[in-house]
Amino acid sequence: MSFGLNLKALISKATDEYKDIATKDPIVESTEDGTSRGEVLDRILAQQAVEKAALWDKLYQLEHERFESMDHVVFGPPVPKDRKELETIMTLDQHIVEKLDAELEKLNLDERPNDDLLEIEYRDKLQSEVNHLEQTLVYLNQELKNIMQASQTEQTVLEECIASNKLLLQVESHYTDELEDNQKSTDRLAAEFALLQKKYVESLQDISDFLDEYYPPHPVDSDYLTTDECDLKKVIEHLLNRAFTHPENPYIALRPGTYWSPYIETLINARIAHYHPEDQNLLGLTDHRLF
Repeated sequence: MSFGLNLKALISKATDEYKDIATKDPIVESTEDGTSRGEVLDRILAQQAVEKAALWDKLYQLEHERFESMDHVVFGPPVPKDRKELETIMTLDQHIVEKLDAELEKLNLDERPNDDLLEIEYRDKLQSEVNHLEQTLVYLNQELKNIMQASQTEQTVLEECIASNKLLLQVESHYTDELEDNQKSTDRLAAEFALLQKKYVESLQDISDFLDEYYPPHPVDSDYLTTDECDLKKVIEHLLNRAFTHPENPYIALRPGTYWSPYIETLINARIAHYHPEDQNLLGLTDHRLF
Protein backbone atom coordinates (compact mmCIF):
# COMPACT_ATOMS: atom_id res chain seq x y z
CA MET A 1 0.00 0.00 0.00
CA SER A 2 1.38 3.43 -0.95
CA PHE A 3 2.16 6.18 1.51
CA GLY A 4 -0.66 8.34 0.16
CA LEU A 5 -3.30 5.73 0.75
CA ASN A 6 -2.04 5.06 4.29
CA LEU A 7 -2.15 8.75 5.05
CA LYS A 8 -5.67 9.00 3.64
CA ALA A 9 -6.89 6.12 5.79
CA LEU A 10 -5.24 7.58 8.89
CA ILE A 11 -6.81 11.01 8.34
CA SER A 12 -10.24 9.45 7.69
CA LYS A 13 -10.04 7.38 10.89
CA ALA A 14 -8.97 10.36 12.96
CA THR A 15 -11.71 12.50 11.47
CA ASP A 16 -14.39 9.88 12.21
CA GLU A 17 -13.18 9.40 15.79
CA TYR A 18 -13.11 13.15 16.41
CA LYS A 19 -16.56 13.48 14.85
CA ASP A 20 -17.96 10.80 17.17
CA ILE A 21 -16.38 12.42 20.20
CA ALA A 22 -17.47 15.92 19.25
CA THR A 23 -21.03 15.09 18.24
CA LYS A 24 -21.88 12.77 21.14
CA ASP A 25 -22.71 14.88 24.16
CA PRO A 26 -21.89 13.32 27.54
CA ILE A 27 -24.88 12.26 29.63
CA VAL A 28 -24.70 13.82 33.08
CA GLU A 29 -27.45 13.39 35.66
CA SER A 30 -28.68 16.64 37.20
CA THR A 31 -31.12 17.68 39.94
CA GLU A 32 -32.80 19.88 37.34
CA ASP A 33 -33.96 16.93 35.23
CA GLY A 34 -37.73 17.10 34.74
CA THR A 35 -37.97 20.82 35.64
CA SER A 36 -38.93 23.66 33.28
CA ARG A 37 -35.35 24.93 33.31
CA GLY A 38 -34.02 21.49 32.49
CA GLU A 39 -36.46 21.15 29.59
CA VAL A 40 -35.28 24.50 28.11
CA LEU A 41 -31.65 23.38 28.34
CA ASP A 42 -32.47 20.04 26.73
CA ARG A 43 -34.14 21.77 23.78
CA ILE A 44 -31.13 24.11 23.28
CA LEU A 45 -28.67 21.21 23.47
CA ALA A 46 -30.71 19.17 21.00
CA GLN A 47 -30.80 22.08 18.52
CA GLN A 48 -27.04 22.66 18.87
CA ALA A 49 -26.39 18.93 18.43
CA VAL A 50 -28.24 18.99 15.10
CA GLU A 51 -26.28 22.02 13.91
CA LYS A 52 -22.97 20.49 15.03
CA ALA A 53 -23.74 17.24 13.25
CA ALA A 54 -24.46 19.13 10.01
CA LEU A 55 -21.21 21.11 10.36
CA TRP A 56 -19.16 17.98 10.97
CA ASP A 57 -20.69 16.31 7.93
CA LYS A 58 -19.70 19.33 5.87
CA LEU A 59 -16.22 19.34 7.42
CA TYR A 60 -15.70 15.68 6.66
CA GLN A 61 -16.78 16.18 3.06
CA LEU A 62 -14.45 19.14 2.56
CA GLU A 63 -11.53 17.28 4.13
CA HIS A 64 -12.14 14.35 1.85
CA GLU A 65 -12.25 16.62 -1.18
CA ARG A 66 -9.07 18.37 -0.06
CA PHE A 67 -7.23 15.08 0.27
CA GLU A 68 -8.38 13.97 -3.15
CA SER A 69 -7.15 17.22 -4.67
CA MET A 70 -3.73 16.87 -2.88
CA ASP A 71 -4.27 20.13 -0.99
CA HIS A 72 -2.67 18.60 2.09
CA VAL A 73 0.86 18.73 0.67
CA VAL A 74 3.29 21.27 2.10
CA PHE A 75 4.06 22.97 -1.12
CA GLY A 76 1.37 23.32 -3.64
CA PRO A 77 -1.05 25.67 -5.29
CA PRO A 78 -2.81 28.48 -3.37
CA VAL A 79 -5.58 27.68 -0.86
CA PRO A 80 -8.76 26.90 -2.79
CA LYS A 81 -12.22 28.26 -2.12
CA ASP A 82 -13.36 25.04 -0.36
CA ARG A 83 -10.50 25.35 2.08
CA LYS A 84 -11.55 28.85 2.96
CA GLU A 85 -15.16 27.64 3.37
CA LEU A 86 -13.94 24.92 5.73
CA GLU A 87 -12.13 27.45 7.87
CA THR A 88 -15.24 29.61 7.91
CA ILE A 89 -17.36 26.67 9.09
CA MET A 90 -14.86 25.84 11.83
CA THR A 91 -14.93 29.45 12.98
CA LEU A 92 -18.74 29.39 12.95
CA ASP A 93 -18.74 26.22 15.04
CA GLN A 94 -16.54 27.95 17.57
CA HIS A 95 -18.99 30.86 17.69
CA ILE A 96 -21.89 28.40 18.22
CA VAL A 97 -20.07 26.80 21.13
CA GLU A 98 -19.36 30.20 22.67
CA LYS A 99 -23.00 31.23 22.19
CA LEU A 100 -24.19 28.00 23.83
CA ASP A 101 -21.92 28.62 26.82
CA ALA A 102 -23.26 32.16 27.09
CA GLU A 103 -26.87 30.95 27.01
CA LEU A 104 -26.13 28.32 29.63
CA GLU A 105 -24.48 30.90 31.85
CA LYS A 106 -27.43 33.24 31.36
CA LEU A 107 -29.86 30.52 32.35
CA ASN A 108 -27.79 29.72 35.39
CA LEU A 109 -27.93 33.35 36.49
CA ASP A 110 -31.57 34.22 35.73
CA GLU A 111 -33.67 31.06 36.05
CA ARG A 112 -32.04 29.07 38.79
CA PRO A 113 -34.61 28.94 41.62
CA ASN A 114 -33.48 29.41 45.18
CA ASP A 115 -34.33 27.17 48.12
CA ASP A 116 -37.02 29.52 49.46
CA LEU A 117 -38.91 29.44 46.16
CA LEU A 118 -38.71 25.65 46.04
CA GLU A 119 -39.98 25.44 49.60
CA ILE A 120 -42.90 27.77 48.79
CA GLU A 121 -43.80 25.72 45.71
CA TYR A 122 -43.57 22.51 47.73
CA ARG A 123 -45.76 23.95 50.49
CA ASP A 124 -48.35 25.13 47.94
CA LYS A 125 -48.44 21.72 46.33
CA LEU A 126 -48.65 20.01 49.71
CA GLN A 127 -51.46 22.37 50.83
CA SER A 128 -53.35 21.64 47.59
CA GLU A 129 -53.06 17.91 48.27
CA VAL A 130 -54.22 18.43 51.87
CA ASN A 131 -57.23 20.48 50.68
CA HIS A 132 -58.13 17.80 48.17
CA LEU A 133 -57.86 15.08 50.81
CA GLU A 134 -59.99 17.12 53.23
CA GLN A 135 -62.69 17.54 50.57
CA THR A 136 -62.53 13.82 49.87
CA LEU A 137 -62.81 13.09 53.59
CA VAL A 138 -65.88 15.35 53.89
CA TYR A 139 -67.49 13.59 50.92
CA LEU A 140 -66.71 10.15 52.34
CA ASN A 141 -68.08 11.14 55.76
CA GLN A 142 -71.32 12.32 54.13
CA GLU A 143 -71.57 9.10 52.13
CA LEU A 144 -70.93 7.10 55.31
CA LYS A 145 -73.66 9.08 57.10
CA ASN A 146 -76.10 8.41 54.26
CA ILE A 147 -75.23 4.72 54.29
CA MET A 148 -75.68 4.54 58.07
CA GLN A 149 -79.09 6.24 57.80
CA ALA A 150 -80.14 3.90 55.01
CA SER A 151 -78.89 0.93 57.02
CA GLN A 152 -80.82 2.12 60.09
CA THR A 153 -83.98 2.51 58.01
CA GLU A 154 -83.53 -0.95 56.54
CA GLN A 155 -82.92 -2.33 60.04
CA THR A 156 -86.17 -0.74 61.25
CA VAL A 157 -88.07 -2.14 58.28
CA LEU A 158 -86.49 -5.54 58.88
CA GLU A 159 -87.54 -5.49 62.55
CA GLU A 160 -91.09 -4.53 61.55
CA CYS A 161 -91.15 -7.33 58.99
CA ILE A 162 -89.91 -9.80 61.59
CA ALA A 163 -92.59 -8.64 64.06
CA SER A 164 -95.29 -8.84 61.36
CA ASN A 165 -94.09 -12.28 60.34
CA LYS A 166 -94.15 -13.42 63.95
CA LEU A 167 -97.70 -12.09 64.36
CA LEU A 168 -98.80 -13.76 61.13
CA LEU A 169 -97.30 -17.03 62.29
CA GLN A 170 -99.23 -16.74 65.55
CA VAL A 171 -102.45 -15.98 63.67
CA GLU A 172 -101.76 -18.87 61.32
CA SER A 173 -101.13 -21.18 64.26
CA HIS A 174 -104.34 -19.97 65.94
CA TYR A 175 -106.46 -20.53 62.85
CA THR A 176 -104.74 -23.84 62.21
CA ASP A 177 -105.66 -24.98 65.70
CA GLU A 178 -109.17 -23.60 65.25
CA LEU A 179 -109.47 -25.34 61.90
CA GLU A 180 -108.33 -28.58 63.47
CA ASP A 181 -110.87 -28.10 66.27
CA ASN A 182 -113.58 -27.31 63.72
CA GLN A 183 -112.60 -30.37 61.75
CA LYS A 184 -112.79 -32.45 64.89
CA SER A 185 -116.17 -30.90 65.70
CA THR A 186 -117.33 -31.52 62.16
CA ASP A 187 -116.20 -35.12 62.34
CA ARG A 188 -117.88 -35.51 65.70
CA LEU A 189 -121.13 -33.92 64.46
CA ALA A 190 -120.99 -36.05 61.33
CA ALA A 191 -120.61 -39.14 63.47
CA GLU A 192 -123.45 -38.01 65.72
CA PHE A 193 -125.63 -37.22 62.71
CA ALA A 194 -124.90 -40.61 61.21
CA LEU A 195 -125.82 -42.20 64.52
CA LEU A 196 -129.00 -40.13 64.78
CA GLN A 197 -129.84 -40.96 61.18
CA LYS A 198 -129.38 -44.59 61.95
CA LYS A 199 -131.51 -44.31 65.07
CA TYR A 200 -134.12 -42.36 63.11
CA VAL A 201 -134.35 -45.05 60.49
CA GLU A 202 -134.47 -47.71 63.17
CA SER A 203 -137.15 -45.75 65.05
CA LEU A 204 -139.26 -45.39 61.91
CA GLN A 205 -138.93 -49.07 61.28
CA ASP A 206 -139.92 -49.83 64.89
CA ILE A 207 -142.92 -47.48 64.61
CA SER A 208 -143.90 -49.10 61.33
CA ASP A 209 -143.69 -52.55 62.86
CA PHE A 210 -145.58 -51.37 65.93
CA LEU A 211 -148.38 -49.83 63.87
CA ASP A 212 -148.62 -52.87 61.63
CA GLU A 213 -149.02 -55.06 64.69
CA TYR A 214 -151.28 -52.96 66.92
CA TYR A 215 -152.93 -50.52 64.52
CA PRO A 216 -153.61 -52.40 61.33
CA PRO A 217 -155.65 -50.78 58.53
CA HIS A 218 -159.32 -50.33 59.49
CA PRO A 219 -162.40 -49.49 57.38
CA VAL A 220 -163.14 -45.77 57.24
CA ASP A 221 -166.17 -44.16 58.84
CA SER A 222 -169.13 -44.67 56.53
CA ASP A 223 -172.91 -45.06 56.74
CA TYR A 224 -172.83 -47.80 54.15
CA LEU A 225 -170.65 -50.77 53.52
CA THR A 226 -167.28 -49.85 51.96
CA THR A 227 -163.95 -51.46 51.31
CA ASP A 228 -161.94 -48.26 51.89
CA GLU A 229 -159.55 -48.50 54.83
CA CYS A 230 -157.81 -46.04 57.08
CA ASP A 231 -154.13 -46.88 57.51
CA LEU A 232 -152.80 -45.10 60.61
CA LYS A 233 -149.23 -45.50 59.41
CA LYS A 234 -150.04 -43.63 56.18
CA VAL A 235 -151.84 -40.89 58.13
CA ILE A 236 -148.73 -40.32 60.29
CA GLU A 237 -146.50 -40.39 57.20
CA HIS A 238 -148.77 -37.81 55.52
CA LEU A 239 -148.55 -35.57 58.62
CA LEU A 240 -144.73 -35.87 58.67
CA ASN A 241 -144.36 -34.97 54.99
CA ARG A 242 -146.73 -31.99 55.36
CA ALA A 243 -144.83 -30.66 58.39
CA PHE A 244 -141.51 -31.03 56.55
CA THR A 245 -142.55 -29.47 53.24
CA HIS A 246 -144.87 -26.78 54.65
CA PRO A 247 -143.78 -25.94 58.19
CA GLU A 248 -145.75 -22.68 58.07
CA ASN A 249 -149.00 -24.66 57.42
CA PRO A 250 -148.53 -28.27 58.57
CA TYR A 251 -152.23 -29.22 58.51
CA ILE A 252 -153.94 -31.89 56.35
CA ALA A 253 -157.65 -31.95 55.56
CA LEU A 254 -159.85 -34.63 57.19
CA ARG A 255 -162.37 -35.37 54.48
CA PRO A 256 -165.31 -37.60 55.47
CA GLY A 257 -164.95 -41.14 54.21
CA THR A 258 -161.13 -41.02 54.23
CA TYR A 259 -160.29 -41.80 57.85
CA TRP A 260 -161.46 -43.78 60.89
CA SER A 261 -162.29 -41.56 63.86
CA PRO A 262 -160.81 -43.80 66.63
CA TYR A 263 -157.38 -43.63 64.96
CA ILE A 264 -157.58 -39.83 64.75
CA GLU A 265 -158.62 -39.60 68.40
CA THR A 266 -155.74 -41.90 69.33
CA LEU A 267 -153.29 -39.44 67.73
CA ILE A 268 -154.99 -36.54 69.51
CA ASN A 269 -154.96 -38.25 72.91
CA ALA A 270 -151.34 -39.30 72.48
CA ARG A 271 -150.47 -35.68 71.65
CA ILE A 272 -149.00 -36.80 68.36
CA ALA A 273 -151.40 -34.61 66.39
CA HIS A 274 -153.82 -31.78 67.10
CA TYR A 275 -156.75 -30.04 65.43
CA HIS A 276 -156.49 -26.61 63.92
CA PRO A 277 -157.61 -24.04 66.51
CA GLU A 278 -160.26 -22.69 64.15
CA ASP A 279 -161.13 -25.71 62.00
CA GLN A 280 -161.73 -29.21 63.36
CA ASN A 281 -161.44 -30.66 59.86
CA LEU A 282 -157.73 -29.82 59.76
CA LEU A 283 -155.20 -32.06 61.51
CA GLY A 284 -151.55 -31.17 62.12
CA LEU A 285 -148.50 -32.86 63.60
CA THR A 286 -147.66 -31.61 67.08
CA ASP A 287 -144.25 -29.93 67.29
CA HIS A 288 -142.36 -31.28 70.29
CA ARG A 289 -139.14 -29.40 69.59
CA LEU A 290 -137.61 -27.42 72.44
CA PHE A 291 -136.53 -23.85 71.65
